[in-house]
Amino acid sequence: MDDGQWKDAYLSVNWLEYLLCGADLSGKLAVLRQYQLDDPYDLRAPKPTRSNVYAVLPVSAIHEVLLEVFGATLECHHEPSANAAIDPHSGIHPRPGVNTWPLEPDAPEHLAVQQFLYQSISYREKGIQ
Repeated sequence: MDDGQWKDAYLSVNWLEYLLCGADLSGKLAVLRQYQLDDPYDLRAPKPTRSNVYAVLPVSAIHEVLLEVFGATLECHHEPSANAAIDPHSGIHPRPGVNTWPLEPDAPEHLAVQQFLYQSISYREKGIQ
């Protein structure tokens, strides 16, 4: 939030399948980790570290969010950089958009979505092992 207004319209994530790599999650994360470390398109995205964690959520779980329960539905959309041939950057978008959400970051609607996303994590792994 900036001056009472939301800065981001969506939660930035990486869509593992866009990297067209191995079948298991650990293998997909290894390819994503290397992609982020190499930064082949100079995207300046955050790099994995020993203190951060990759959290994997199934798209199907994100799309199960109900308007009646959370005040919004969630949708995943690919949000690649214009200058990258292959960019897994994507976003989890609330519908209706954040301009209709309460401004308080600890409002029940925000907390409900955060809790839902946390509970939907199907796999986690250190940024750098």
